[in-house]
Amino acid sequence: MADWQRRINQRCLEFPLRDCSSGLRTHHLRMDASSATTVFVLLLLLALLLVGAVLMWGIGTYTGLVAASKACTDAFAQVAESLRRRYGLLGTLAVIAEDGRPSAVATFAAVAAARDAAMAALKATDDHGGDARAMARLDVAEARLANALGGLLAMVEFDPWARVDRNLQQLTRELLVIENGISLARQAYNAAATRYNERREAFPASLVAGFGHFVAAGLLAIDVAEKREPATVASG
Repeated sequence: MADWQRRINQRCLEFPLRDCSSGLRTHHLRMDASSATTVFVLLLLLALLLVGAVLMWGIGTYTGLVAASKACTDAFAQVAESLRRRYGLLGTLAVIAEDGRPSAVATFAAVAAARDAAMAALKATDDHGGDARAMARLDVAEARLANALGGLLAMVEFDPWARVDRNLQQLTRELLVIENGISLARQAYNAAATRYNERREAFPASLVAGFGHFVAAGLLAIDVAEKREPATVASG
């Protein structure tokens, strides 16, 4: 066979092999591209699921903090209502001092001054959102008022003219009822505030609390006037 014929036959045998090799390379490239797309889609879905889970947790945590904060606010509203009832009653009691009894004027003046300071401190808790510093100032004012009330109750029990004043005795009994109500409301508030603070400070909820500007709730230590019944009104 001539040389040129052998070369032609050799070239004819090479063409199918080259076509096959090129086809295999193309097939592998297509497979690699498909695998990369599948991996990308899976990673994207995983990222979306992770973001969704974090978002749902954040919403749930934020909602829980809002609910705990509202429970704390509602509990303090009960304390404030009881305090305002007491302040109003003390205003009525102060009218008795206008009778001009020397033994009563100083006592009622001390109670009135302490009452005004406590009312201002209570208003400050509303102006500052009931933060810890406002609660501390309210505690101080209420402690001074409790001391003044102790003098009032002692006068009602031992002063002869107060023992026979039926209006004063009745108002004093109402005052003691309110004082007991304040004590119960204070305990309920402190329990709600403690639960809120614990939830706010727990990790990782503390991250949401910081982002949502949830401030710590101050606790109350309001002293209650001495729980004792006023003396029995003397019969005419």
